[in-house]
Amino acid sequence: MVTHAPPQLHGLGLRRTLCAVVVAAGGLLAAVGCSEGYDVPPLPNGEMAIGDQLCQADMEPGQGDVCTKDCLTATCASGTGRRICTCEGGVFLQCACLPPADWPYTDVPAAPYCDRLTGQPRYLSTENCVSEGQQCVSSTFPNQGCTCAMGKWVCGTNEGYAPGVRECESIGNGLQALLKDRPCDTQWQLCVSRDYNPTGTAPRGCFCNMKAGRLVWQCGGTNRWWRAP
Repeated sequence: MVTHAPPQLHGLGLRRTLCAVVVAAGGLLAAVGCSEGYDVPPLPNGEMAIGDQLCQADMEPGQGDVCTKDCLTATCASGTGRRICTCEGGVFLQCACLPPADWPYTDVPAAPYCDRLTGQPRYLSTENCVSEGQQCVSSTFPNQGCTCAMGKWVCGTNEGYAPGVRECESIGNGLQALLKDRPCDTQWQLCVSRDYNPTGTAPRGCFCNMKAGRLVWQCGGTNRWWRAP
């Protein structure tokens, strides 16, 4: 499966027409034609159509919003992606959320669930636990471990832990809240979170990327940029 790149915009040669706009369909991003825009008369008194207002305000316009031109500037997926909408007949005919411009994948890769990542001590720390005194040792960071104390995981070095205790990674719950904006180690590492939206149409996940000069987990609606195994 191939992810089509968004159109390239060049200086004064920018056209309103957006060709090869992409739409997400079952994990496949497909080309669906071109828009002409401005198919309705301009609004009076310099008013802006609601779709144009949402686009300008970076508020994720959607299919069916009244518009006068294509939207090329809005972001999506908690600000990590680019939202592109084609305006035709006075409404946005299609909207798509594209990955960041430097997205390295050309297909739709499979990614593991976030479970084991959220079980690492740095993310597990302060999460609820139920068995007082229970301990675990990380398989990712062998010198680290966690102890259940007063209903919370307290994590640090595992010096003095009994051999054969549970692996911390097996305790992870896979929820994106444990990872979002927290440090990560490998750029473009992906995971699928366990908290889908209620309809299941926009799977959520996290990817490790640079933000403000450091690698952090960026999480949100992945818009089928990657999929569960």
